[in-house]
Amino acid sequence: MKKEVFRILAVIATIVFTFTSCEMDNEMNNEMDNEMNNDNIGNIKLLETISDDMGGYGMYEYDKQSRITKYSYFIPNKYGERTLVHTLTFTYMGDDLTKVISENEYYQQGYYKFEKSNNKINIHTSSGKNDKNAISSSLELDSDGLPVRYNENLSKDGNPSRIITYQFQNGNLVKTTVEGKSYNNEIVTSSTLFQYDEKSSPLYHCKTPKWFLFWYLREMCSLNNVTESTSSSSHNISDVASDGEDSTSTYEYVYDNNGFPTKRIEDGTKVTEYKYNK
Repeated sequence: MKKEVFRILAVIATIVFTFTSCEMDNEMNNEMDNEMNNDNIGNIKLLETISDDMGGYGMYEYDKQSRITKYSYFIPNKYGERTLVHTLTFTYMGDDLTKVISENEYYQQGYYKFEKSNNKINIHTSSGKNDKNAISSSLELDSDGLPVRYNENLSKDGNPSRIITYQFQNGNLVKTTVEGKSYNNEIVTSSTLFQYDEKSSPLYHCKTPKWFLFWYLREMCSLNNVTESTSSSSHNISDVASDGEDSTSTYEYVYDNNGFPTKRIEDGTKVTEYKYNK
């Protein structure tokens, strides 16, 4: 389950889960709020749908606090009709996101449960309806509530299977680093650098906690829109290091009169379209 589901949807819908923006409860996030209020008073935009040139179609529903409550994803069947294949349902307790239930087209259900303790989110992931097979990981936050390190477990032994670190600048995710071991026990490290425009991202006004969004979707939840991403990797077997080739993707946008993207073109070919509540 996990992000892999979403990363697949993100490829199909180009931004599958371009989820929301954040629960701002500190100095940095207050500055973001002030900027939003000054620039967009009376014009709060919430992303309602995402569609791509392969027929993928995502729909978002929100509560009165502009937090996502449900995400539904559709693909076309052989008759060209939209068929629901995946849903995510969000549960909040006060200001906190406590649970996300995932269901696919076969009605298989899994969940993510979140327990907040100071600057740490304990994440319990299960591919079933109960806790019997749940696996626990942890997400460490900075003083602004943004993720700095994710210790991901893929088994119940308590040892992280991989570690992801995050770096931010001006409300944007500018670098991620992933370190883990492959099946033949080699140490694999990969990193991605991001560059941005100065326009508002599709999720600029959404209030789902930002730690969740960056944990699940990474750069898609930044304040601005990614214009370039560059990924590199290396591996180490028996203390012999080897570097892989860099891979770069570029993104161009069409904006509306308020500076929000209505269309994204990835590498000159892949098209994603965004529609808002107004």
